[in-house]
Amino acid sequence: MRYFLETDKIGLKKLEQLEVTQEYVDWLNDEVVTQTLVAGKLPTGLEDLSTYVTGANKPGTVTFAIYRKDTAKHIGNVKLDHIDWISRKADFGILLGDKDSWGKGFGFDATKTVIDYAFQTLNLNRVYLGVLEGNPNAKRIYQKVGFLTEGERIQDQYCGGRYENCAMMGITRSRWLSVNKRVVIIIQARMSSSRLEGKVLLPLEGKPMLVHIAERARRSKKAVLTIVATSVDPSDDPIQETCKTYGIPCFRGSLNDVLERYGNAAEAFEADIIVRVTGDCPLIDPEVIDNVIETYLENIEYVDYASNMDFPTFPDGLDTEVFSIRALRRSLKESKLPSEREHVTLYIRKNMRKINLPLEGKSYAHFRWSVDEEEDYRLIQTIYKALYREHQSFGYRDVIAFLETHPEYLKLNAHIPINEGLMKSLQNENQ
Repeated sequence: MRYFLETDKIGLKKLEQLEVTQEYVDWLNDEVVTQTLVAGKLPTGLEDLSTYVTGANKPGTVTFAIYRKDTAKHIGNVKLDHIDWISRKADFGILLGDKDSWGKGFGFDATKTVIDYAFQTLNLNRVYLGVLEGNPNAKRIYQKVGFLTEGERIQDQYCGGRYENCAMMGITRSRWLSVNKRVVIIIQARMSSSRLEGKVLLPLEGKPMLVHIAERARRSKKAVLTIVATSVDPSDDPIQETCKTYGIPCFRGSLNDVLERYGNAAEAFEADIIVRVTGDCPLIDPEVIDNVIETYLENIEYVDYASNMDFPTFPDGLDTEVFSIRALRRSLKESKLPSEREHVTLYIRKNMRKINLPLEGKSYAHFRWSVDEEEDYRLIQTIYKALYREHQSFGYRDVIAFLETHPEYLKLNAHIPINEGLMKSLQNENQ
């Protein structure tokens, strides 16, 4: 049988008279099958069913028959109803009538496939549905797909001897684009820093600086994985050994073409969304990482890149950049300048749609928390000594409070320019 839409487990085809069978009628007359249908239930015969199927794909409605691929058996239907082409929205409904197919993932597959079709092919902006409180399994499926509860109709339907509430759920195109995305944090690190060689493995309170960065990034609630991307140059062997010791996934690629290294690392770890963190930021904050990720996801239809550094208000050293694998692939293809290959996001920032997350209230852009010089390292040592022993998960607010109480420490590296490495790359190209 040819299917219009399909997964490994199910096939979807237009609901037709072929599916008008006594078995289908039996589903609709089965109290167990129909007890959680929001549309309610009425006694049904073959003639009634035939009339329904005739109108099941009328204008404004798309109805699919669900088939199991392993048995080629019709097990239910799924539909988009009341399609509003002006407001680009539709009502979702599903009936899984074959009780032998319950609890095996067929309902999830059918739901996700039709929602993907609604947004990707029909270009809808919103899909909504109702689910009775006595149907928690269905609600979990909808939540897994990405639906959010938007409200509740009280005592909406008489079911099983009592009135049940009905949860109203919905999913927008923006949310659909953001759910089930694999967010991977990639920390770039190398030993051959021209200003402070081997800085990424300098000790901080008993651990290499790179390990602290990875441990802090791992506390992100929105990323599924944190990895280190270093080079294949023998000088970076100690980075790989350190990652192995501390259980940090490590990828090795080009030494000088950091953009290529990032792209290959992202592909190797199947990233849909990449978070770029550099190996000289030992105060990177998982809260800031998650806020930038959320900013990206909330605007995923309209932007390719989000950061907190286009209009700096956060301290230097909390730099977080988020972008899609699609943007990274385009950058790999189109970036030509040496600076664009060395500084991973430079081409994206110059040529693609972006959004910036500012720090609310006072700007602390003059605080320098990255490590490029010996003076930077001494400041970070001071901060870790003061905060890490008592509170290993200290955040950027704790650091600000400490430095405002001890402003003398800010003088340690106040004379060092911010983003000096990028500025040198751009100057060399213009000479």
